[in-house]
Amino acid sequence: MEKIGIATCQDKPQLTLGDRALLEQLRKQGVEAVSLIWDQPTSPMDVIIVRSTWDYHKKYQQFRQWISHVDKSGVKLINSAQTILWNIDKAYLLELSAKGIPIVPSLLFKKDVSQSKIIQRVAEKGWSEVVIKPTISATAYLTFRMSPHHPDFSQAIKKISEHSDILVQPFIPSVVKKGEVSLIFFNDYKNYVYSHSVLKRAKEEDFRVQADFGGTDIPFQPAASLIEFAKVCLSKVPGEWIFARVDVIDFDENPLLSEVELIEPDLFLSSAPTAAGQLAQLIFVNTEHGANFP
Repeated sequence: MEKIGIATCQDKPQLTLGDRALLEQLRKQGVEAVSLIWDQPTSPMDVIIVRSTWDYHKKYQQFRQWISHVDKSGVKLINSAQTILWNIDKAYLLELSAKGIPIVPSLLFKKDVSQSKIIQRVAEKGWSEVVIKPTISATAYLTFRMSPHHPDFSQAIKKISEHSDILVQPFIPSVVKKGEVSLIFFNDYKNYVYSHSVLKRAKEEDFRVQADFGGTDIPFQPAASLIEFAKVCLSKVPGEWIFARVDVIDFDENPLLSEVELIEPDLFLSSAPTAAGQLAQLIFVNTEHGANFP
């Protein structure tokens, strides 16, 4: 019997609610499944499912090394090392845009860029209000909404540049008016199986939809066209994966990809009663007897 570890972080040693449901469903399949903190010593595993490693962006060099080490050791990673390493840096959005995917308009700057260069490029785009964030980030870490002429703009750029390269995007009002939709997919041998969706909304007078900042989420039924849009986005992803979350804004008019989450996304498993079991079954089938997953 293979031993499966569900990777988490020091702040979630007992896993998240959704990941505990996944753990129990794996055990129902007869699998020996345990939680493990990704940056602490652990007993040998046959498979590691990267789930709530929610501090990886603050230790991303160490995280990259860990992913590479696990991969080279012969342990099966879900999602694959290739997919995870591609997904760490949000520069992938520009790559997807070059492949024809409509993304939130984005400007990418190296960390040593001058503030004047950013202001110049933003002015050329005609963006009066922007969202600036690190290219390596999670849970809206170091993410700011402001005018490029705001007195704190320089300090915000400095904070981000000390961490990683910089992504600048126009602020899109529908984020606060309507929210952002997260569509959850499972990959059954290259067949992208739509599972469920949630609509995430920011609290009043904020723009961040994450629960850490007071955001809320409710189950959401997307149009068939939105599901197809998300599948097209996923078709451009390199490597092998079993679970994915596609975040979309302007979802009912002009869908724009916000992010493809393939490392440690909240899959909102509690929003769909059968999702944890479905994911556990896919993992079991694709790891049993050394089978390769998609």
